[in-house]
Amino acid sequence: MTAQRVARWRLVAWNSPVGPLLLTATLLAGCSGSPTPQYPSTQHPSTTLAAETPEPAAPADICSSPVRPAGAIDIVDRFGRWALGTQSLGKGADPQKAFKAVSASSLGNLENTNVYVVTHGWAPGWNEAVLRAKSKILWWSTAAGVNPSDFGACDPKRQTCEWPSDFAWTGSSTTYEGRPFVISQKGLLPSIVANDPNALVLAYSWLDDSATEGSTLADLECAYHSERYTNLNGLRLASGLRTILGDRFWDLSRRNSLHLIGHSHGSKVVTTAAWALQKNGLQVDQLTILDSPENFETRESGAANFNWLYLADMSISTQPRKGKPQAIFVDNYVSEFSFPYTDFAVLGGVVDVSLDPQKLYTLDPGDDHTYAATWYAGAAAEGRSLQPPVLVGLDWSPVLEPKHTAELDHVYTQTWPQVTPAGQIHLDPSSPSTGTSFSLSRVEFSNAKPSGTAQWNQASQELRFGPGGGGVLSVDFSCSGSSFDYEGVAFDIELRSSATPESQLVVELGSSRYLVIDGDFSLNDNYRISFNAGNESSRLTFRSQAPGTNTGPPPWIIINNFGCIELSSSFEEGVP
Repeated sequence: MTAQRVARWRLVAWNSPVGPLLLTATLLAGCSGSPTPQYPSTQHPSTTLAAETPEPAAPADICSSPVRPAGAIDIVDRFGRWALGTQSLGKGADPQKAFKAVSASSLGNLENTNVYVVTHGWAPGWNEAVLRAKSKILWWSTAAGVNPSDFGACDPKRQTCEWPSDFAWTGSSTTYEGRPFVISQKGLLPSIVANDPNALVLAYSWLDDSATEGSTLADLECAYHSERYTNLNGLRLASGLRTILGDRFWDLSRRNSLHLIGHSHGSKVVTTAAWALQKNGLQVDQLTILDSPENFETRESGAANFNWLYLADMSISTQPRKGKPQAIFVDNYVSEFSFPYTDFAVLGGVVDVSLDPQKLYTLDPGDDHTYAATWYAGAAAEGRSLQPPVLVGLDWSPVLEPKHTAELDHVYTQTWPQVTPAGQIHLDPSSPSTGTSFSLSRVEFSNAKPSGTAQWNQASQELRFGPGGGGVLSVDFSCSGSSFDYEGVAFDIELRSSATPESQLVVELGSSRYLVIDGDFSLNDNYRISFNAGNESSRLTFRSQAPGTNTGPPPWIIINNFGCIELSSSFEEGVP
C-alpha cells in the first residue's frame, strides 16, 4: 500500500449458538443500486471520547486455533503452477512436486492464454500441521500431508498421507449397489488442462489461515475460524494476480481470459477477489462457486459466506464480453451447504445448479459437500463422451463455448434419470424462486470504552485509530427494528496511511474473534467488507496493531457508516 491509498471495507457480524454473536466476513461493493447508507462526516471533535481506560486483554476463543502471524507467507508464494498437465495423482500421493513456484516474471507471455485459478476451502483437522510448520505451509506442500487417523505428522515416503481438498489433483469415485462408481476420472486441475489446450492452471493456498481444530466437515463448531480469513485472502488473491499476471495481461484481455474457481470457504476467497478486480476495472471472465456455505445450518454455526452480498454489487452476465463495463459469468453449484443465488431477485444473472449427491452418499455431509467439486471436475469429460455431446461443467464457459453459455437458463436441477456416470450430468432447467431480499437499518451503540490510540465519536458513530501502536474500542451494540430479520451489522473502514504485512486489525464479538485483516495486499481502490450479526445486543471489540507503520498524519484508520443487515424471514425459517 502507499501513503495515499485509502482502503474502504464494509463489515457484518452474526448470531450463533457457538458463542455470543460470532462474526463472519464478506465484501460489499459500492456499485449503484447497492443498499448502502451515505457516509457521515468524519469531523466531530466536540463529541469525541478519548481513550482513558487501560487496554483490555484479548478474550479467550472457544476454539484453540490462534490468530495467525501476519505476513508469514508472501502473497506471490501462495501461488503454485500445476506442472503435470493432464496427469492426475493417486490417492495419498505427495503433490508437492506437481507444482512449480510462481514469480512476477515466471509465467511468460500470456497472450492467447486462459488462466484458471483454483483454491481450497476450510481444512478441519489441519491446525496441528500448520503449527508444526510455524504457518509456513502450502496446500500442496509435503508438510501439509497428515496421518488420516489422527492428523499427526506423516512421512509420505513411509506412510499413506492425506492432503486437504485433494480433489484438485486426484480423481474421485465411490460405490453404488456394490459396484465402483466414477465421479471424476481426473482431479480438477488436470481436468482443466484436458478440457482447454490453452489453459494455464494456478492454485492459491491459504491453508495457514483455513486450518482449524476438529476432524470432519460435520464439526462445524470451529468453521468460523476459517471464514474469518476469507476477506483477507480474497484481497490477497486479487493483489497477487495483479502482480504475477502483470498489466499487459489485462491490456490483452480480448486475447486471454481469467477464470476463478473456489470450493467451500474458498468460494468466498475467489468471489472477493473477482469483486475487487472488477471494481479496479480488470476483467474476470468467469467465477465458479462450488458449494459455498450459505444455508441455515452454516449460518447458525457462524460459518456462512454470504457471497450474495458481493454478487449483488457485481456486473453479472451470461455474455460477459459484450458491453461495458465488462461483466462476469457466474455459475454456482449446490451440493450440501449452499442454495441457489437466484433466490435473490437481484441475482437473476447467476446460473445455479442444484446437485443431489445423496443418490450416492448417505449420512456424510463431507462427501456431499465435496461432490460439487468432484462433479465439476468430471462432468465436462463425461458430457463430451456422449453422442451427441452434452456441454456441462467446465464447458459452461463464455470463452470456450460462448454461444452455448449465452443460451443457458439460470436454474438447473440434477435429476438422475439413471444412477450412472452419464446419468449424473443430466440437468433439467427450472424456474428461480426469487423470494429472498435484504436491506440495511440503523445500529444503536452504548457503553463505549476506547483505549490506546482509539477515539470514539458517539454522535457520529465513528471510530478512529491513531498512528504508532495499538488501540482498542469495546462497545455494546444492537439493531433497531423493521419488518425483516436481523443477520448483520455493517460498517466502513478506511486505511489512511501505509501499512506493512505485519499490521493487523482483529474484530471480535463477545469472546470470539471473527475478522482478521492485515496489510499484506496492495489494491488501488476503496473497499467495503461486511460481517453478519444477529439481533441481540453484544460487545463489539476492535483491536489494531501497526508496529513500525502509520507514518502519515493521524488517524491511520477510520471506521464509520454502521448499519444492520436485515434478511427476509425465509432465512430464519431455515429456507434455504
